Formats: sequence, structure tokens, C-alpha cells
Amino acid sequence: MEIRCRLTLATDFFCLCQYMKQTLYLNIGLAEQAINDKRFIEALAFSVLVKLTFVSSRIQSATVSKCKDLFGIGSTRMCRIINSGIEYGLLKRDNKDLVATSLKREKSYHIRLDFECKTYSRTKALMSDRPKSERSPIVCQYSLKDIIDIIRKSVLLNHISKQSDCEDTINIAKGNAKSINQLREARKKCKRMLRTDNAFTGLSRKRIMDITKVCKAKAKRLIDGLCLSGLVSRVEQSVRVCLNYSDFSPKLANSFFRETGLNGYLYRSGNEIRLRVSNRYVYSCDLIFMPYSQKRPLKT
Repeated sequence: MEIRCRLTLATDFFCLCQYMKQTLYLNIGLAEQAINDKRFIEALAFSVLVKLTFVSSRIQSATVSKCKDLFGIGSTRMCRIINSGIEYGLLKRDNKDLVATSLKREKSYHIRLDFECKTYSRTKALMSDRPKSERSPIVCQYSLKDIIDIIRKSVLLNHISKQSDCEDTINIAKGNAKSINQLREARKKCKRMLRTDNAFTGLSRKRIMDITKVCKAKAKRLIDGLCLSGLVSRVEQSVRVCLNYSDFSPKLANSFFRETGLNGYLYRSGNEIRLRVSNRYVYSCDLIFMPYSQKRPLKT
């Protein structure tokens, strides 16, 4: 891995700036807890920002004024985030320093987050008499909003992972196994987690809104982002319905939805009427894992 380094000055310290790929591990339980609480998700996102910016996860001589300048956050919001972070155990004070605590938890699933950014390691200045005009400020390349979106995407990706795992397990249990042991393991897993022989594979926009606690437009941007990055694959789904092709009309469509209680939209395809239903999303990466344990999916 190629690392470009240069020395810069910030306040009374030399900063070694490294342009590199950085990996963080975020506990899924923390992320799920955060999206239900505005104060929590802000504090969690700020903790990630600190870890991305400083290799020591420590802001030396951290004041509200200094933190807001580093991360481009308003004074009132910055004060609230620091207090919330300390309250939730995501931040801690070490004398005058502010330290971001570990985001890992034992015996639970985590997601690997990869970033390409600048990180700074700080040592005491050899030239403390350097004028402020010649000192280069530390710059965080990500905003609080960027990290909050990443946390929401992590929760959504975890849901899709579980949904894909459920579908794979059912397929294996029905006989699509490579070995007897895999078949037995899948059938045992089905007995523990399922109440039906068929897994629901669709994921509607409304369900994405419920999972991530955002509006409809934001939900679309989140799922589109996961698809664009290749972390999940989108599969469009439709089913044939028993409606007369020649008599099809908007009035007939409205009557169909009222009587069946289904959602989606009807369209003509060849000589039949089909119902467009929720897209299916397939987990296409290996970012979610449990440390020291087998990965969740039972792949065919």
C-alpha cells in the first residue's frame, strides 16, 4: 500500500499526515441503537470522525471551540454531541483530551467500514515559535452527515444480509446442498428461525424507510448507494395475475387492489397482466461478520 506523507503544523504540534486506506469495525447493535435516537447517532458518527482523523482516536486539549473548527460543526450542536458521547460511553475525557472509545463488542456481528482519507498522528512541535499564518490546519474529509448516512446504510445492509441468509438456508434445506452436513445444518437452522417454508424475498421502499428511520427520498438514495457500490444486487420482481387482458383498465386495476389488499402496480406484458412487486436485494459482499465465528450466510 502506497502512503504519501507530509509534515504540517497545527496549533502547537507537528502533524504527520498520511493519505491511506483506513478500516474501522462498527458493531451492528450500536448502529441499530443509534438510528432510533438522534443524539446517539450524532455521537456515534462523531466518534467515527475522530477515529478517521486521528490514529490515536484522541483529540488533544479538546474544547468545544477546537472540535467545531476541526469538524465543521456548530457550537451548540458540538456541545450536545460531546455531552451525548460521554453519556453513551462513545467518548471519554482523559484530562483535557477527548478520546473516542472502541466501537467493537464481544459476541456480536460487526461491519467492516473502509475509508480512504487523511489521518494525523501528533507530536510536540520542535518550532513552537512558528507564526499561526504558516500553520496548516487539520482537515477532516468526511462530514457528520456522511458518517450518519454510512451508519444507516450499515443497518440496511445487515437487514439484507439476514434476508439473503434466510433465503439461502431455505434453498439448502430443500435439497440444494453440497453435502449431508450442510443439509443437516440448514434444516436445524430453519427450525430455529422460521415459521414458514418460504422466505419473503422482497424489500419495499416503505420497509426500507422503517428500517433506516428516514423519508422516502432518503430511503431511495440509501438503497441506490448500496447497489451502486456493489454491496448488494437488485433484482426486479413481478408476478402474473388472473385479469382479462382485453378488459384491463385503470378502474379494473383499482378494483383488483381493493379486493386483494396487495401493493404494487399492474402493467401489460405480452398477452398477460403482471403485478410489479417489491424488488429483491441480494447480499453481495462479506463486510458483515462475527469475530472468531463462521460468517453468517450458508452459501450454496
